[in-house]
Amino acid sequence: YWSKCAFCTHSLAYGLPYQVRDTEKILDDVTELSQKYGTTHIAFSDEGTSPSVINKLSDEIEKHGHKIKFSTSIRPEKQFTPELCRKMAAAGFREVYIGLESGCDRVLDRIRKGTTVTDSVGIIRNIYEAGIWDHVYVMFGFPGESMAEAHQTFELILRHKDIIRSLGISNFSVGRNSLVMCHPENY
Repeated sequence: YWSKCAFCTHSLAYGLPYQVRDTEKILDDVTELSQKYGTTHIAFSDEGTSPSVINKLSDEIEKHGHKIKFSTSIRPEKQFTPELCRKMAAAGFREVYIGLESGCDRVLDRIRKGTTVTDSVGIIRNIYEAGIWDHVYVMFGFPGESMAEAHQTFELILRHKDIIRSLGISNFSVGRNSLVMCHPENY
């Protein structure tokens, strides 16, 4: 739904425009899959489930009394308040993958992430305090990132090791048809 990050090509793989599936249909799928395969955990394979979708889904899961555990990926957005994170936990969300990308606001701006370091740390804390496992993704080597800026990401990880439960680290690579590939002069 974001489709603005300069490195990302996921929206190209899935096709445009982004569409939100009806919450009732999602729950019908959850019910069918859990009964058919006897599963107790469902991972939503959305590259970034929006706060509004998670909010609606959590309400509906609670209403239907599902006892299934869920995981999903998110962008660290301000709407992931302590209240929403507690609601997610009550609905069965047990693991959230968070695309932090960098511990430097200038790099986040270059990436076109649409987030800030301060807000992201707050959201990671909200998820942690709600009892949901957080897996934080960071990336090094985005074009124009200095060694000092990369060091800010290392420092952020160390400073918040009490709330970052697991970590995925990658090196930047140029994705086919990403903004970086299509407009290298901007990077």
